Amino acid sequence: MLDPCLPELNETMKQFLLLIRAVVMIGISACWVCSTLAQSEENTTAQSLEMERLNRRMPPAMPIDSDRVADAGVFVNRGVHINLYSDLDDETKREEWVDLFDAATIQWCALFDIDSQSAQRWKLTAVIMQNETRIGNAGLIPQDLPKFPAGYNRGHEFWVYIQTDDYYTRHLILHEGTHAFMQWFLGSSGPPWYSEGMAEWIALHQWDDQGLKLNHTITDKSLTPGWGRVNLLKKMLAQTPPKSLDDIFETPPTAFRDVNAYAWSWAACEFLANHPLSEQIFAKLPTRLNQPILSFSPRLRSKLEPDWDELTGDWYRYIHEVNYGTDVSAAMLKTARKTPDGSFEISATSSWQSTGISVISGDRYRIVGEGQFVVGQTIKPWRCESGGVTVEYYDGHPLGKLIAAVITGGPDKIHQIPIGSTQTPIVFNQDGILALRINESPARLNDNSGHLKVTIEKIK
Repeated sequence: MLDPCLPELNETMKQFLLLIRAVVMIGISACWVCSTLAQSEENTTAQSLEMERLNRRMPPAMPIDSDRVADAGVFVNRGVHINLYSDLDDETKREEWVDLFDAATIQWCALFDIDSQSAQRWKLTAVIMQNETRIGNAGLIPQDLPKFPAGYNRGHEFWVYIQTDDYYTRHLILHEGTHAFMQWFLGSSGPPWYSEGMAEWIALHQWDDQGLKLNHTITDKSLTPGWGRVNLLKKMLAQTPPKSLDDIFETPPTAFRDVNAYAWSWAACEFLANHPLSEQIFAKLPTRLNQPILSFSPRLRSKLEPDWDELTGDWYRYIHEVNYGTDVSAAMLKTARKTPDGSFEISATSSWQSTGISVISGDRYRIVGEGQFVVGQTIKPWRCESGGVTVEYYDGHPLGKLIAAVITGGPDKIHQIPIGSTQTPIVFNQDGILALRINESPARLNDNSGHLKVTIEKIK
């Protein structure tokens, strides 16, 4: 016969065993959490040590409290080369930014000739924000961080404000990432004009189903919504003379509180990287970034000195007609081909072409163009003569019209003299070299073909 107290004792034992089991499970869970945290801490330490080996001159990383980040409502997305913190409640967009940065790192390695193996453990912290207060509550804005309008890079981290246009937000991420990559792997990003100009130049991109393309040639402003550097230059040039290359080389850091300085620096890098007289020298500049910054621009200037006058003249001609997709080599002054009968062949694929004829103010010339050429072959093959075609205009004149000018090499915009099909003598009002071209933007010359035969006669 069973003891009547046994059922009660059995129930007590059951409760006791359940309690013991709960304690054991809590202990196991605690051990797992400790192990996971230790492993995470170990991985973080290993990453920090690896980053330190990449560049020991970098300041320490910003401390991040994960609980504080979560409590502030800030999201975290982790990639191969970036830990991204953002208050944007759009998982797809945040993942896109991570993928963008990881893809860019591969291309930065190729652009700057850095072994991709050495960049495997390179990883930055990116703070992409729309609400500065929330990001501050997360502890992601250090007290010593200076105020900035769009983006800022420092050591292990960079910060970017989310822009109205998706393209421009990506551009800023790539801009700050370019700064960081250059500083970590090349020793520095150079003097202000080069640092900001290169970041702007490289961050111009194409991002689609085919992947990422950095340093992408932008042929239309609709491809870069929010960027606007070309339009900034045009507005400035309508009011003031252009900056010289020397002026740009001497741009102080404080000038970059104004977005106009970014436009000038981008234009200088675009020009020097693509002009035949400077492209090889410019391409070697990343290898000079471990040298003193103060000597960087003077050394570059010295290397360019033999061709400086020609470069300067082409710079002014380029900047006065800067546009999306402008071909620097097409915009540079070339020499017109002189034929055996003394006439000149004016190519439809180049901008200003020098005849070598020196003119003096008051000189009278008759200039006559003969023959046909094609403009806009990839859009519509307009067959032109010297009078041009009135279905489209550029700079106030029919597309393809024969234009003359006196080249002085100075910063002033070239005064164009329309020739067209008229044989009326023209009178020059300044001294210089007579140059000719067909009327079209230097950004759209590559789809032209043919030339005009031009006869030039001085009238006494």
